[in-house]
Amino acid sequence: MGVQRHVLFVPIPAQGHVAPLMKLAQQIADYDIKVTFVNTEFIHNKIISSLPENYYDENRRQRLKLVSVPDGLGPEDNRTDFLKLTDSMLRVTPGYLKDLIDQSNRIGEGEEITCLIGDLSVGWAFKIAEEMGIMRAALLPCASAALALTLQVPKLIETGIIDTNGTTLKNELIHLSKGMPSWSSYELIWSCQNDLATQKVFFDYTADTHKTMEIVNWILCNSSYEIDQPAFDLVPNVLPIGPLLASKHTNGIIGRQEIKDKIKKLLSDDGIRETSLKLMEVARKSVSQGGSSKRNLEYFIEQIKG
Repeated sequence: MGVQRHVLFVPIPAQGHVAPLMKLAQQIADYDIKVTFVNTEFIHNKIISSLPENYYDENRRQRLKLVSVPDGLGPEDNRTDFLKLTDSMLRVTPGYLKDLIDQSNRIGEGEEITCLIGDLSVGWAFKIAEEMGIMRAALLPCASAALALTLQVPKLIETGIIDTNGTTLKNELIHLSKGMPSWSSYELIWSCQNDLATQKVFFDYTADTHKTMEIVNWILCNSSYEIDQPAFDLVPNVLPIGPLLASKHTNGIIGRQEIKDKIKKLLSDDGIRETSLKLMEVARKSVSQGGSSKRNLEYFIEQIKG
């Protein structure tokens, strides 16, 4: 009998990052792989309190364990202050994460961490995993176009479109490829024109993306070839496994009907609605049996099992 695989998930504490990683964790657990999902204590408590009573039964508890580590802030601190939260986490959280891995590895008998899957922004967690000889997979929680843009940062600086703080110097459209929409220089993913200190933190995260990509074994993306092919042509080493849609197991976090209801409420324009429904159908097919994202996910799972 082979080694029991045990995957550790590490998101950054923000809804748009925790949610897709949680959905991926649930899918991997359904393949009989042991999963431990690590949140900060603040986010962990919010998730536990929001789960329905029948969600965390004994069967799921055996496959998916939710745990927490401190973020270094006190109960009185404002966790919407991204600068303060980031600084605190970088000082204290890596030590707690390493201790958690050490404790799990000492137990043995299938508890050893064999792979760490984290948000692309948690480079510090991947460094710990690399030092401990643990396989590493980074998930880009958004569309691949964001990564394609990030990888162009050195060129954008060289051509004088932005400076080394991410501030735009030229008011011109940025074209990455013929099949992709253009960006205004004031619509870059790290832009915070009214808060340059926060912008600098976001921009530094994008700069670290290059380093993170060098130390991970796989780069996953919450999108599909069918939706983002022009962007994936610019980042060929990325494995699309999304969109990570809510399953029947995730109704306590976000349900498909909830998504549909919100879309119906927000979209009143017939043209927009028609386009959105077509994209939803493309997404559904890409994650269904035989779709490219389904095949990619199964390939990835075979890799971490092997």
